[in-house]
Amino acid sequence: MLIEPIAEGYRWFFNQELGRKEAVILVAEVDGGIAGYSYGTLEPRNWNDLLDTCGKLNDVFVAPSARRQGVGRLLVV
Repeated sequence: MLIEPIAEGYRWFFNQELGRKEAVILVAEVDGGIAGYSYGTLEPRNWNDLLDTCGKLNDVFVAPSARRQGVGRLLVV
């Protein structure tokens, strides 16, 4: 599913996820601006993938201006 414009689609989707206790969104700031985010969920048992209940890292993004500074590492540690 792709909602145009993309920024509006992300805003809509993340607003939905903020209300779910099984989801977490972390935001990194550098000098008062958003440098990146990570988004993870707690997933139920999945017999097709042979996975028990587990955490899943769905998305990590670091702004080009903040790359190579350890922001991504901090978002996933």
